[in-house]
Amino acid sequence: NDLLSKSQHLKTLIEQISANFAKYDGKTNIKANGYRSIVKVATLLMKRCEERGGEIVSKVANVNHVNEYLSRWSDVLNGINNVVEIALEIMNLDGNEMLYPDKPNCKTPKVIEISEKLLKIDVTPFYGEMLGFHLKGDCPNMMRAFNIAMACYSEIFEGTILQKMINLKNMHFGLYYAASDDNL
Repeated sequence: NDLLSKSQHLKTLIEQISANFAKYDGKTNIKANGYRSIVKVATLLMKRCEERGGEIVSKVANVNHVNEYLSRWSDVLNGINNVVEIALEIMNLDGNEMLYPDKPNCKTPKVIEISEKLLKIDVTPFYGEMLGFHLKGDCPNMMRAFNIAMACYSEIFEGTILQKMINLKNMHFGLYYAASDDNL
């Protein structure tokens, strides 16, 4: 029920932005702007959620899998709802229907409030299975391997010279995990 309400809320937000995003295409009328991108990503996420839900329901062999799906996707939908809500707030900031205002004022209370919301967004639901979901081809798989490799790199090269030398012996675990077919 919670997942359904978040999904319906996201659809409403997408419709609100979609109704207005053409205004921000600029003088060239090229159908490309940040609002179109956020709608595309949110729509792809909805599609992925529905597909994954269908897979889980068709294979209901384990209640734990269903609960895991509901929990993970509830977090993901909550995260994308926050992002789209902020995009809608930004869209409504300027009455001149401009993507980039001529004279932006970053010190207005509303801009500061939106900036604080952006800083507080929890992006952790977009890692793991959701990392790079909106990219085409094998890019999502490459994003996962790249993310693991970057985490491994960070672990090894953090700290003092002595800590780096100690961490170097564990480097093969991260590289194995990044290259494992099970994780792609």
